[in-house]
Amino acid sequence: PPFQFFSDEELFSGMYIDFMGTDAAIFRSLTRRNAVRTDQHNSKWLSEPIFVDAHVIPDGTDPNDAKIYFFFKERLTDNSGSTKQIHSMIARICP
Repeated sequence: PPFQFFSDEELFSGMYIDFMGTDAAIFRSLTRRNAVRTDQHNSKWLSEPIFVDAHVIPDGTDPNDAKIYFFFKERLTDNSGSTKQIHSMIARICP
């Protein structure tokens, strides 16, 4: 399932952005700055993610230094290259 939220007038999303469900991305849009996203079709970044949640978490006492954390699960291939295991993952976004 997709996960989206606003922070400081910017939209942050974790979702599949193509019709076939093969292009997963975490991206920032609707912003005064350039829109950014994870590398497209790069399994080292996202591998069959299932987005669970996202939160803005303060980093220290400066409220302008908060980080955005995406929580998701991925299906990753083990060292033998044959079996896919589900792993819980956290991605930190520094807006």
